[in-house]
Amino acid sequence: NYSIYGDISDRIMNILKNDFPEVEVYSIDEAFFKLKGIKDRERRCVDVANKILKWIGIPVSIGIAKTKTLAKITNRVIKKKHEYRNITFNSNVLEIKEYNDLEYILKNTPVEDVWGVGRKLSVFLKKNNINSAFDLKDCDENFIRKKRGVILQRTVLELRGVECNYIESTRPVKKSICVSRSFGTKLRYHENIRSALIVYVQKATSKMRLNQLFCRTITVFLKTSRYESYTYSNNKTYTLIEPTSDLRLIWKIADKLLKDIYKDLYLYSKVGIILSEFYDEK
Repeated sequence: NYSIYGDISDRIMNILKNDFPEVEVYSIDEAFFKLKGIKDRERRCVDVANKILKWIGIPVSIGIAKTKTLAKITNRVIKKKHEYRNITFNSNVLEIKEYNDLEYILKNTPVEDVWGVGRKLSVFLKKNNINSAFDLKDCDENFIRKKRGVILQRTVLELRGVECNYIESTRPVKKSICVSRSFGTKLRYHENIRSALIVYVQKATSKMRLNQLFCRTITVFLKTSRYESYTYSNNKTYTLIEPTSDLRLIWKIADKLLKDIYKDLYLYSKVGIILSEFYDEK
């Protein structure tokens, strides 16, 4: 239930914002916050985690570290306790205070599990004998910058405890809004898919108006599961002369786009709409 999930997320983020002066909502289920000036950091975070569990009924894990990248790794340790048997856990909050513990964690964290690395970039790193977070921390940062750019160099520095990625309290302006869901059961008929798209158009337009934006580009996409015997996917885009936030106009265009890309005889698994090329009221 995506509406309930979003509501729970908002409630948790509001608790964090009330308890800490600097909070960055990173995604629907993740946030960063500053603990500057707080003496017993771990105790304070345990209190917040308990408050969230009591008020909302959702368990959370909190990793405390000098940088965002190290905090992400520390949070991973809580979730993957079986991979870090030398670390003692008292709760779902963890702060690594001893260098030996940090070294152990970094050595036991695969490089592809470092925030911002991922599987594709890890192939390049492993070819250069960088297999763990510890290897990445100790590598030649100038080589990393030359071969893969400043973003990965910042990751190296953050693994060393040098803060490069700061808390962003204000969210950047959205570049696009996409609303899409996989169907519970495969849909064949146009009318059924159209009924689902109506709901997604309403949600996307509502999100856009909430951000006080107007869109100029509307895209509708439709696809089958890749596991079907006969697969099909398509999308079509329409660009308006003037940007709009009018639900009726956006639905009229989306409905036409769906008709253009729909084909009989396929079992569809997903439909969605993307609103983009945003403008403000001015």
